[in-house]
Amino acid sequence: MYEKIKLIEGKQTLETISKRLNLTKNSAANLVSKLKKQGYLKRSGGGKQPRIYTISLKTSTQLKDGMFDILNKYSPIKLIPPFIHKVRGNYRIEDAIIDLIRLNNIRVLAGVTYLFNKIADWAYLRKKAIGIEARLGALYDFTRTIRKTKKMPNNIKSAMLKKRPKEIDYWIIKKDPNSIEKKWNTTVPLRGEDFDK
Repeated sequence: MYEKIKLIEGKQTLETISKRLNLTKNSAANLVSKLKKQGYLKRSGGGKQPRIYTISLKTSTQLKDGMFDILNKYSPIKLIPPFIHKVRGNYRIEDAIIDLIRLNNIRVLAGVTYLFNKIADWAYLRKKAIGIEARLGALYDFTRTIRKTKKMPNNIKSAMLKKRPKEIDYWIIKKDPNSIEKKWNTTVPLRGEDFDK
C-alpha cells in the first residue's frame, strides 16, 4: 500500500489515479474508498465541480492553504471560493495551477494567468499535468500574448506538445481557432480584451 500511495501522492482525480496505477475506474474508486477510511485521503469538490482527492502519507492534521488561497495571494483577480480547499503536506504553486485549470471556470482561468511567473519547477508542473497538457500549454502561450511571462523551457514545451489531442479539444466552441489553439489543438476560453479593463 505504501508504494501505491507514493505513486499518487498529491492532488489527483479518479482518472489520474487510474492512469498512474494502471487500474480500471472501479478499482481506482475502491482504492479511493480504502484510502479515505485509513486517513490517507481527503476529498473536495463534487456536484458540478470536479472531485479532487488529496492523498498524503503524512500524519499531520494541520491544514495549509489550498489552491484558492494561492490564487488570491498572487492574482489581482480575487475569487470567492466555490468550496473549501485546504491541504496537508507540501502544496506548490505548480499543484495549484493544475488543480485550478481542472475546474474549467473562466474567472479561475483568468486568475491562473498570473501564476505562471511564480513557477519554480517546470518539470514538476509537466508531470502533474496528466491529461491536460494541451490546455496548460495553450493557456500559457495565451498568457504570453497579454503580459510578460517567465519562459517555459523548450524541452518541457516539446514534451507537452507531444501530448496534444489528435482531434481538437473544444474547451469552448469556436468556429475559427487562432494560431495558439491550432498549435495545441485545443481552444482557449479567454480573450486579450478581457484583461484590458
